[in-house]
Amino acid sequence: MYSTWLGRPEDGPPTWDVVVRRAISAVVLVGLGAATVATEVRHWSPPRSAVALVIMTLVVAAMFLAGIAWRRAPRLAPWVVVPAAALAALLGIVEPHGTGVVFVFLPIGASANRWPLRTSATLALGSVALYWFGYLLVWHEWPQWYLVAALVGAYLGGLLDRAYHERVRANAELLEQTQRARTAEARSAALAERSRIAREIHDVLAHSLAALAVQLEAADALLSDGRADQARDVVRTSRRLARDGLAETKQAVLALREGGTVPLPEALSGLVRNDAGGTATLHVSGDTTALGHDAGFALYRIAQEALTNAGKHAPGAPVTVDLRCTPTGVTLDVTNGPPPDGRAALADTGGGYGLTGMRERLEPLGGELTAGPAGGGWRVTAKISS
Repeated sequence: MYSTWLGRPEDGPPTWDVVVRRAISAVVLVGLGAATVATEVRHWSPPRSAVALVIMTLVVAAMFLAGIAWRRAPRLAPWVVVPAAALAALLGIVEPHGTGVVFVFLPIGASANRWPLRTSATLALGSVALYWFGYLLVWHEWPQWYLVAALVGAYLGGLLDRAYHERVRANAELLEQTQRARTAEARSAALAERSRIAREIHDVLAHSLAALAVQLEAADALLSDGRADQARDVVRTSRRLARDGLAETKQAVLALREGGTVPLPEALSGLVRNDAGGTATLHVSGDTTALGHDAGFALYRIAQEALTNAGKHAPGAPVTVDLRCTPTGVTLDVTNGPPPDGRAALADTGGGYGLTGMRERLEPLGGELTAGPAGGGWRVTAKISS
């Protein structure tokens, strides 16, 4: 009865189960009141019966008010529930052989469900003591033990109901936290994918556009010197580089969509062969067959970015690409010398995310990147341990 009376969730929308619970609570109170009235009518004994009916009416009204207070103003609930418990205990005393004592179950069980253990236990003990000693004082005999046991059972039942609702609430909070964690994970995955796409676009466009810039600058210089035939050859090379850039873009898109991989030695050979300056050389040592696809693709992109930077900042300088595979890991060195005399660095192209992108590629693989001056030029070293 106390569980039904609560009508949880009290602050939630009026769903069908809440409506049914509250309807059942009203039926229970009306039914108990009708049973009390019928008992008193059959055993009418003024003025006791009249007092019992008045107290019963006050108890029913108080329990209805308690239900409203718990939903609308919980702070006011004790001012209704405590008097309701006292009135219910008095009704049990005034009506010793009827159903009046059953009304005590309602505030005791409801307080056990709603209030802290110490508060609800105080109300339960006070109600039982009031009923016990009041019955003894009025009727000069002890109340039936089963009635006291029933009151204790009502209190324990309220505690169990409270534990159940706390578990439901904890499960709801856990579900909400799980959903928030999944949302955050999805957002993080989306950001990671955006970073990955940005790296691929940066690497492909930076390499292709830097190579085209070198070739077009050379063509412009040849045309200025009146060497049109040689400039035409350079333009053809630029056209080939543009086609290769488009093919490289398609390959990057394929890798993003399907997780495509690149055989590292062959891919590095293609980079060196298509190097805009024509001064790059490749050295490969060790067994590269054991190199993972993810590591190979990351090293390929790092070599591509390093060659692009060498062409931008040291045009015409010799570049060495050294790939070393050992049982303990793989190392990629891209080293360029100083630019030849009279060769100025090209204008800046890109936003300076090259080294950042290289490091981001190595982080998931547990690798490390170092970059800095070396012998008047620049060296980029990427290491991935086995």
